[in-house]
Amino acid sequence: MAIPKHTDDILEELGSSSTSQRSCCLAFRLDRPKSLSGERLDRYLADGWYRQGQGMFTTYSTISRKNLMSAPWIRIDTSDYTLGKNLRRLKNKNDRHLSYHIGQANITPYREEMFQAFRAYFKGEFYESLRSALYCYQSTRETIFDTREITFYKDGELVGYSYFDVGGESVASILNIYTQEHLQHSIGMYSILLQLQWCQQHGKRYYYPGYAMPENPRFDYKLRVQGVNYLDQRSGQWRPWTEYRLENCPLYEYRRAILRARQMFARLDLGWRIGVYLNHSNPCPMLMDQEGAYFLEHPIFLSGNIEDDEHPVILDYDLQRKEYRLLSCTAHARPPFPDHQIELEEVLFPVDFDCADFGCVGLLAVDRLIYSSSDLISIYHAIRQQAYTEWYDEY
Repeated sequence: MAIPKHTDDILEELGSSSTSQRSCCLAFRLDRPKSLSGERLDRYLADGWYRQGQGMFTTYSTISRKNLMSAPWIRIDTSDYTLGKNLRRLKNKNDRHLSYHIGQANITPYREEMFQAFRAYFKGEFYESLRSALYCYQSTRETIFDTREITFYKDGELVGYSYFDVGGESVASILNIYTQEHLQHSIGMYSILLQLQWCQQHGKRYYYPGYAMPENPRFDYKLRVQGVNYLDQRSGQWRPWTEYRLENCPLYEYRRAILRARQMFARLDLGWRIGVYLNHSNPCPMLMDQEGAYFLEHPIFLSGNIEDDEHPVILDYDLQRKEYRLLSCTAHARPPFPDHQIELEEVLFPVDFDCADFGCVGLLAVDRLIYSSSDLISIYHAIRQQAYTEWYDEY
C-alpha cells in the first residue's frame, strides 16, 4: 500500500496551516505532544481538546448505543456555579458515610480488578484496562500529565476512585470507577463535586468534565451543576448550556450536507452511498503518527467504490469553508505500522444509524485533495471526470 504524503502536506492541501492548529468543527484530530505544561493544557482544554492516553484529541461526535451522537464540550467556571438542593444533600450525606483521600495518581492490581468489574457493568465502548485508559496502549509508563486521584472508602474498604489532570488554571476530570455494590452513593457525581471543591481550594478557575451527550440521558449527570457552559465550535466561544441546540451543532450540519449530496447524486443516477467511519472509536494509538499519515476526520462520508477498491475516492464536507471535498484515500484493514503490537480485528462496525448505508472497516488515510466546491453539480462533474480519467489511465 502506498504511504500518504506527510501530514503537513495533506493539511496544506486541505486548507490547514499546521498539524498543531486547533481549529473548530473538527470531527476528530489527535495531537501527541512530547511534553505538556499546565498552561498548554489550559489552552487545549479551552479549545475543546481532551486527554486520550498520552495525547490530546478533539471531536464533535461520538458513538453510544450504536448511534452517532453529538459531543459538545462543557466546562464550569468554579467562581460562578451553584449546587441545587439535591446535590448539596448528596454531598453532605457522602461526607458523613464515606471517607476519601486526594493524592498523586497510582495504579494497583486491585484497582485494575475494580476497573474490569466496572467495565463489565458499564456495557459500552470502554478501554480494555486501567493502564490503557491512562496510557492508551503505550508501553512507556512515563506521563506528560500532572494526574491526581481521589480514592473513596467505606468502613476502610476501597469502593471507588477517580483521576483528574491539573493545568495552570484548570482541572480536567478523566475517569471515575466505582463498585456496583455502592451505586447508592453516586460516586461519579460525588467525585465531580469534590473536584470542584478542590479547584476552589487550589485557585483553579475552570473545571472540564469532558463532553456532554444531549441524545443520551446516561450522561445527564454532568449537567446537574447549575452554571455549565458549552463550547460553540463555530465561534470558539463558551456559552451557557441553556443556549445549546442540537439542530445547530456541527454533527447535524454535517449530516444534512452529506444527505443533500446523496439525494442529488441519486437524482443524477450516481449511486454513491453513505458510510460510517468510526475512527475516534478505534483503539489504534497512532491515528496521526510520526511517519506523517493523515487519516480521515469525519464519522460519515459518501463513496461509490470503497468496498472493492484499495484506493477509494470519497466525499466529505468542510464545515468551516462550507465546501464539499473529493478525496483520494488509501484503505487500511489495519493501521499501516507493521512494528506496532496492536492489531485490529476485521469486523464490521455497527451500521444501524439514521443515515448510514454501510460500515467502514479499518482506517482511511487521505492521500490528496482532488477537488473542492460548495456547488454539488460541480462536485458531480468532478466525480465523472475522475472516473473517466481512471478508466483512461488503466486502458
